[in-house]
Amino acid sequence: MTALYHQVAGRQPFLIIPYLWGNELNGTIPVELGDLANLRSLSLGDNQLTGEIPAVLGNLPRLERLRLQNNQLSGEIPAELGRLMNLTMLNLSGNQLTGCVPVSLRDVADNDFDQLGLSPCDPLAELIKRFDANRDGAIDVAEVRAAINDFLSANPTLDAAGVRAVINKFLE
Repeated sequence: MTALYHQVAGRQPFLIIPYLWGNELNGTIPVELGDLANLRSLSLGDNQLTGEIPAVLGNLPRLERLRLQNNQLSGEIPAELGRLMNLTMLNLSGNQLTGCVPVSLRDVADNDFDQLGLSPCDPLAELIKRFDANRDGAIDVAEVRAAINDFLSANPTLDAAGVRAVINKFLE
């Protein structure tokens, strides 16, 4: 898979990897794919890919379609995929994914979430997880605002205990 990345990188200003599903590709998804800022479609379904879905795929601002179905991928669905503002298709079924479906992905129109057997993530738990990830002291205000907006949009009738839990966790 890494050889394929080196072969196609930089050939087209707007790289669209052709349908690479069903080609018996194996190994992990190269994290270097996260560097292909002009990538619009990534179709790696029906292969034998293993490992986790790289969170760096959330760094692809033009990505519209992500098809990773029917591989042997494991781990949680990275919340970073929720940064893909142009994503209209996300297919992840047929893998061994665990955890929950991030709230940030709920608006992807064409998805196969119902086939994953995973519940939607608890927005409060996701918010706290995002705060915990910024424990190095460098808190990105835009990231905090985005996390709070995600949380509030998913919980329009937030109770006082929920607000208190968020504030206490943030101030720890």
